[in-house]
Amino acid sequence: MAKKLTKRKAFNFLRSYFDVLNEIESDSDKLNYLLAVINKQFLDEDPKDLPFIANLCYESQRHAIETSIKGYKYQTKTDLQGNKLNPIEPAKQDPMQDPMQGGRQGGMQAPSQQEKEKEKEKDKVQEEEKEKSTKKSEKDFLGVTYPFESENFLKFWKAWKEYKKTEHKFNYKSVLSEQAALKKLCELSSGKEDIALKIIGNSISNGWQGFFAVEKKQNGSSGKMTTEERQAANRRIFQKVMEGTK
Repeated sequence: MAKKLTKRKAFNFLRSYFDVLNEIESDSDKLNYLLAVINKQFLDEDPKDLPFIANLCYESQRHAIETSIKGYKYQTKTDLQGNKLNPIEPAKQDPMQDPMQGGRQGGMQAPSQQEKEKEKEKDKVQEEEKEKSTKKSEKDFLGVTYPFESENFLKFWKAWKEYKKTEHKFNYKSVLSEQAALKKLCELSSGKEDIALKIIGNSISNGWQGFFAVEKKQNGSSGKMTTEERQAANRRIFQKVMEGTK
């Protein structure tokens, strides 16, 4: 494997990188996330084909990562491989000319002190907005993406969260942890909404803290609930959850 060259010796591993890392359950997702951060910081390579969770985590830190790289380039005047960057040179001005007046044909008018101050104030406001945006993204960067968008599934998921809160004193600490639970539910149900609802119902009715795959019936049937069974199960689940909230 060819060695990847970089002139950068180190970078600050921010607390926010670490906090996001701790929210990831899978070791493979942790590794993909860390490699994406490291390759960007040392090689300025954008990650490609990241798994969903790893990509979600990286995107939450993208602004902080890219700000770090821009700061390095500004300080060293080189890219991460050591190649010199062409600085933007100011327009040349006739030393005998009043800087407040227009230049010769093709020249530029020098900004006044007042204009410079306005530009600094504008840059300061933009930087503050970026900082606020970064803090918000670290807390709740993309929002929860549900595997099923039906109203019935959203009701079941709300009931599941209420059940976890009342029965087990548990709240999802972040969007990432809730997204991981939804991902597991989708995998256990093979992407089928009716099975996902049954898994949630089984966990609540049995007092379980997590999700478990639905076992097929021994007589060879698929185990799919009839309309009457599903309606009865729904009533039992919501009744139990609502009793716990009183």
